[in-house]
Amino acid sequence: MQDTYRLIGFVAVMIGLVFAVLAQSWVKTRLFLFRDTSMIKQYIIGFIFLMIGAFFFYLSGTFN
Repeated sequence: MQDTYRLIGFVAVMIGLVFAVLAQSWVKTRLFLFRDTSMIKQYIIGFIFLMIGAFFFYLSGTFN
């Protein structure tokens, strides 16, 4: 079960990084993939996914 939590955490962190980093730097990605939402909204969504990923990493015992 811990490996499942670690995998879910990894996927959530990667999605958060896509929202936070790639959405601000690649204009075509922002226009077509994210429907050109505001930068603040993209940062908030990315931060939420990063926190979800960190929570699942914590559940899996990665930080112990």
